[in-house]
Amino acid sequence: MKKKIFNQSYLRKINFLLLIVIFSNCNSIEKKVSIAPRKYFKQINKIAVLQTTIKLKSEKADSNKELFFKMLESTNESSLGKLETIALEKQKKEYETINTKINKLENDTINDINAKLLDKGYITFDRSSTIKLLKEQALYQTGLYDDSRNIKVGKLATADAVFIGNLNITIIGAYSPIYDIEFNGKLLDVETGELLAIGAVNITKADFHKELILELIQSWFENLPN
Repeated sequence: MKKKIFNQSYLRKINFLLLIVIFSNCNSIEKKVSIAPRKYFKQINKIAVLQTTIKLKSEKADSNKELFFKMLESTNESSLGKLETIALEKQKKEYETINTKINKLENDTINDINAKLLDKGYITFDRSSTIKLLKEQALYQTGLYDDSRNIKVGKLATADAVFIGNLNITIIGAYSPIYDIEFNGKLLDVETGELLAIGAVNITKADFHKELILELIQSWFENLPN
């Protein structure tokens, strides 16, 4: 029995080391972005970045969120004891802290996208005015966008095109985590509703820093016509 347990433990360690070796070689950006020919960009001067949704996935984060929602669904404050109430409040604060950090990262990412578009020669929109429009259309932080509503907001903002993106961060492992980061999005012509660009860029690294997100953004917009 001990030999069997030892062998299983040894195999797990070998598999984990192999995983590290595999991901350590994945330092280059994988890019699959399709962009319309230059002629479709002739009338595109102003681009509104409507939203870039951050999705964080990890074993620990997922379990925390599941616990929080289960507690909300199965209990109410009047039926909770003192200890349960304290636990719920602690979980709620942790959840709010995570959301606050994610919202800040979303805004920082959108600012980086706007900066890249400006470098390309496009006119962008102040984030606060975009948020105001999204709130008026009941779209802010909902993640429930469809192209027709995106185009409607773009027209209200007097934009020629709108960009909607997602940043997916997957944390693999706990003790020596590996980060799989994907930035995907689409650029829509407000007048015609046609896709001007769509696709994703991805990188996997053993360490995470915000500059990785900037690298992905730069890669996504790299071949956009000036």
